[in-house]
Amino acid sequence: MATSSPLWTVVLAVLFASVGEQPIIVPALNACLLAAAWALCSAILLLSLPTFEKAWKRILMYLAVFALVLVSLGYTSVSQMETALAIDLFLGGVAAFIVDSDWALSLLVLAAFTRLEMAISCLIFLIVASFLHRIRLRGIIGAVAVGLLGTAFLLIQFHTIIPNTIHAKAAGYSVGHLEMAFDLLWDGPGDPQYGLIRFVSWLIAAVSLLWATTSLLQTNRAGLLSSWPVYTAFICGLLICAAYLAHPTLLLFWYRPLYTLPILLFLLFKLCQNPRSKYSVMLPLFVGLWSYHVVMVLPGVFCGRYEASPDFDEVARVHRYTAIGQILNSACPTSTLLTTEIGGLGEGFQGYIVDGLGLSSPEAIKYQPLKIPEERPNGKIGGMPPGIVREKQPDVIVSYDVFALAFLQSPELSLYQQIQIPMFNRADQVKAKDSRLWGESSRLFLFLRRDGRCHPDPALFYVP
Repeated sequence: MATSSPLWTVVLAVLFASVGEQPIIVPALNACLLAAAWALCSAILLLSLPTFEKAWKRILMYLAVFALVLVSLGYTSVSQMETALAIDLFLGGVAAFIVDSDWALSLLVLAAFTRLEMAISCLIFLIVASFLHRIRLRGIIGAVAVGLLGTAFLLIQFHTIIPNTIHAKAAGYSVGHLEMAFDLLWDGPGDPQYGLIRFVSWLIAAVSLLWATTSLLQTNRAGLLSSWPVYTAFICGLLICAAYLAHPTLLLFWYRPLYTLPILLFLLFKLCQNPRSKYSVMLPLFVGLWSYHVVMVLPGVFCGRYEASPDFDEVARVHRYTAIGQILNSACPTSTLLTTEIGGLGEGFQGYIVDGLGLSSPEAIKYQPLKIPEERPNGKIGGMPPGIVREKQPDVIVSYDVFALAFLQSPELSLYQQIQIPMFNRADQVKAKDSRLWGESSRLFLFLRRDGRCHPDPALFYVP
C-alpha cells in the first residue's frame, strides 16, 4: 500500500507512543511547524539580502513573511496536514545551502519522504548545486544514506515504494488541464459569488509569475550566484506546478503550499530587492485576496466558532461519518463495510472496511473510472463502482448519493435495503450553511445487505 508521507507517519507514531493519543498533539505540532516556517523564511531573506540593516526594515520584513506564511500555509496547518513538515524541511534545506552546510540535500530528501512532490526539489537542487560546485561529496553521501533508510522503511513496512494512492487517484479522478490550471491557485468555496475572487486571484498570480520569471531571466550572473538557492527554490515551485499540469488530478488544498510558498517567497525576495518596481503591488494584492480562507477559519481556531468556517459543512460530514461508524461498531462489529470515504467511518468502525475508490483497497481500481455524467457528476468526484460491490459483497454500504450514482442504477442495489438517514448530526444540522455538499450531494444512504450480518435498528441513526 505505502504512504505518500512516510516521515509524517513515523513522527506521529513516535509522538503518540511517547505521550499517548492526546488530541492536542497534532494541532500543537502544526502550530510549531507554522512558526518554524515563519522563522526559516525570515532567515532565508536575511541571509540573502543586505537591505535589512535598520530595525524598521527588519520589522516590516517579519510582518510581510508572517502574512505570506499565514495565507499559504496557515489553512493547511489548521487542518493538521503533513505539508507544514515538508515545507519546513524544504526551507531548512534552502537555508542550509545558503550557509554552505552539508546537511542541505539531506533535509530536502527528508522533505521528499514527507511529501512525494518534493522529490522534484531534491533533483533540481542536486543538479544546480553540482553545476555550481556548491555541494561536497559528503553532502551527497549523507543524502543518499537518508534516501536508502527511507526506502528500506517503505519496503519493510509496505513492500513497495510508490503509494497505491497515486494509482487510485489517477484512475478515479478526471480533471482537465484548464481546470487544473485554475485549481493550482485556489478552488475556493463552492458558492458562485467567489468566482470573481478566484478569477482575479488567478489573474494577479499570472502577472506576478510573469514579472518574477522575467526578473529571473534578466538577473545578471553575479546576482544569480549570490542568491542561487532562492532562485532555485522558485524554479522548484514552478516545476511542481508544471508536474501537476502535465498529469492533472484532484488537487487537495494541502498540496498547494508545496509550490505557492516557494513562489511567494521569491516574489517577496524580488520585492525587497526592488520595492519601487511597478509590479510590487501584485504581491500584497494577491496575499490579500488569498487570505480569505485563513481569515474565515480564525474564529473557529481562537474562539471555538467552527461553524464560521467556509468548510464547516465538510467538517460536519466527518462528524456524521464518525457517529455512524460508532453505531455500526456497536451493532455489528464483525461485518464488512464499504464506502468511498474511509477516514471518519474508520475512526468509529473497527471492523473490515473496503474503500470503493481504491485508495486503500487496490482491488477497486480496476473498476475505475466511472462515466460522466451517468455515474458521477464530474471528474472531481470519486464514485463507488458497482463492480466492487459485486466482488466484495459488503454487509453495509454508507455513502452520500453523489458517490453512489452508479450503484443506485445497478442490479446490485436489489440485494440491499436502502435507508436514507440525516446528512449531518443533529448538533451540526442547525449550524450547517447548506443542505448540499459540494453543490451536488443532498442525501446520505445506508445500504444493508438483505442476507448479510448487519441489521441495526434504523432509528439509531437519527439519535446523534
